Amino acid sequence: MEYKRTPHLANPLLRLVRYGLVGSALVCLPLAFGSAIAHVNIGDFFFSPTAVTINVNDQVKWTWIGSIGHSTTSNTGLWDSGVRGSQATFTNKFTSAGSFPFHCTVHPFMIGSITVQAEDVPPSVAIRFT
Repeated sequence: MEYKRTPHLANPLLRLVRYGLVGSALVCLPLAFGSAIAHVNIGDFFFSPTAVTINVNDQVKWTWIGSIGHSTTSNTGLWDSGVRGSQATFTNKFTSAGSFPFHCTVHPFMIGSITVQAEDVPPSVAIRFT
């Protein structure tokens, strides 16, 4: 007796599930192995937050939310967004650990800092007793 393979509903369904799982894995791959993105808003005369802590190879994305032109400029010349206005964005990737202060070239009293820690550093908690 010879077996004939007949089309079965499970085969196309199995194929869809298989492709769906592979597609989902590929979409999530950048999240698992990519860098994280910290967000800083630039409003009228402020950065928010003013201090951000990230890991090596993470990124910071600045978003202009105010109506006045501002910049995000490294104090040591590592990056300079140029003066931009409302709804603009600028992203910088940090590839080494350290402290990276920045300011607005238009309004030098606007200051902030990015702290980049080595990858896989466990979080630390500081408790102050008064």
